[in-house]
Amino acid sequence: MKHLLKTLIIGLLTWEARRVLARYQPKLIAVTGSVGKTSTKDAIFTCLKDHVHVRKTEKSFNSDVGVPLTILGVPNAWHDPLGWLRNAVRGARLAFGPRRPYPAWLVLEIGGDKPGDVRHLCRWLTPDVVVLTRFPDIPVHVEFFASPEDLIAEDRNLVRALADDGVLIVNEDDPRTRQELTRGTQRKVSYGCGAGAEVRAQEVRVAQDATGQPSGMRFTLSAHGETVEVEVPGVVGEASIYALLAGAAVALEVGVPLSTLAQAFADHEAPRGRMRLIAGARGELIIDDSYNSSPVALAAALDTLASLPAAGRRIAVLGDMLELGGYARACHEEAGRHAGRVLDLLLTVGVRSKDLARAAREVGMEAGAVIECADSYQAGATLTELAREGDVILVKGSQSGIRTERVVKALMAEPARAGELLVRQEPEWLAKA
Repeated sequence: MKHLLKTLIIGLLTWEARRVLARYQPKLIAVTGSVGKTSTKDAIFTCLKDHVHVRKTEKSFNSDVGVPLTILGVPNAWHDPLGWLRNAVRGARLAFGPRRPYPAWLVLEIGGDKPGDVRHLCRWLTPDVVVLTRFPDIPVHVEFFASPEDLIAEDRNLVRALADDGVLIVNEDDPRTRQELTRGTQRKVSYGCGAGAEVRAQEVRVAQDATGQPSGMRFTLSAHGETVEVEVPGVVGEASIYALLAGAAVALEVGVPLSTLAQAFADHEAPRGRMRLIAGARGELIIDDSYNSSPVALAAALDTLASLPAAGRRIAVLGDMLELGGYARACHEEAGRHAGRVLDLLLTVGVRSKDLARAAREVGMEAGAVIECADSYQAGATLTELAREGDVILVKGSQSGIRTERVVKALMAEPARAGELLVRQEPEWLAKA
């Protein structure tokens, strides 16, 4: 019965969303890839919001439910039947009632958890701009596909849906997305840190506060023969840089001057749980990357941690990486070897991460420097006793059943602000075990 009701609701909201698109004719910017979709979507919004009337997908609602919600401008009603009824009524009014102001641009996050997800959305979406983030060797959700290539092919449906006069914006540093630069007839724009990128970050460096702790990033943004110096507070890591570069590439296509992007970057607030810097209660610095985890994202996060100045120890709390299917053991072992080479202290959370802990010991981490925890509550309580001033602590794990944001909440200097700063603080999430 629940499945039938969900199907009916999705069908109704999708029909209303299609009517709204036909009526108001907004330009569509669609973001896809296996890494960094939400960060990229938010960065695009940051770069556009002061120049055009724009709306973005909220949080990571990138499915056959989330996309219609964005188009209709209504919230996720979760398990509230009356809430879904209200959404349907609001959608009908927007589609058929008196005309009202509507965004000229929509930034849509598009993701596929299983075969057919993206293909189904592409039956009724024709984006004007498609942004590709990254297609790693072992992408998240690969468990539900026959192979990594099949998952990537699912996301590539969005490229085929691009309007004939549309623009494809591609991460030039990623080998698989770079292949799209030679395909199709639409115009292409590349972004990245390499010399071949049209929108490029150069001289990337860590910004530090008065105490010497990392406080964000600085780099030179260059495009079309122009450059501007930018600073991005409160976040670190290459994923954040790529997201902002994609945002800049889209903004330049829309007609936003490069000179205005320095202020946009300075005002940008990265999504919760994505490499955000949070002060710890004992003077430690937390890198909150607790939203989710995958092999390529974890490797990048560990590299970032290793590159940061630290007066104390480099510590990581690493939870299971889920939805990897038959690749799970090898991916956790590789992550453990990586962690063992760069960390002073490692805490793991979950059954799959036992392979990670074992691999870290095998490359030389002392047995006492690797602590295996049954859940995130135990990890938070343990690290509360061990953390000290000057430590830099990375917290990362998959969301379902791992919930490493609980570790961040246990460590942070201002736990009363958890609802403002951390991921998954809605009542629906807090009610879960």
